[in-house]
Amino acid sequence: MGSFRDLASPRALRIFLPVGLFVSAWSGWLVWQERDAIQRAIEVPATIESSTVEDWTSGTGTNRERHYRPVVRFTFELEGKSHVADRVTPLGTSGSKSWARELSGRFQPGDKVTAWVDPDVPGHAFLLKMTSWKPVLGIVFGGLIAIAAGIGMLWRRRKADVSPAP
Repeated sequence: MGSFRDLASPRALRIFLPVGLFVSAWSGWLVWQERDAIQRAIEVPATIESSTVEDWTSGTGTNRERHYRPVVRFTFELEGKSHVADRVTPLGTSGSKSWARELSGRFQPGDKVTAWVDPDVPGHAFLLKMTSWKPVLGIVFGGLIAIAAGIGMLWRRRKADVSPAP
């Protein structure tokens, strides 16, 4: 296993900086997508068709992680056309098993509910104007990685400038 010095090597720092910036940028884009979906959405009546929890596993070996997403299929009409969607939240967020069960349990087949629809993308309609904390955490985590890599690069440069010549 590598040491801290391996993590602070010039090569590692050159990798961590863009990775941290990418994670922050991607997460920021997700936050923007979520907020935009909520702001653009109009209210329409909908009917619940089914409600379940989708689960899957990601990762390999000891890094396997289980994901759960509430999937609530509903129908609605927009501008005279019938549409079907299955998102509970604007991004179709996954979470813990209990969270997904609690959300999907709120909706029973035949229930008349309010759906939120972006008229330009009706297939991405959702049921709850609920934001996720995960993209915000990604912005913070990615930013911290990028800042740490930047500080490490400056520290290494300063250390090299101060070192006596051989």
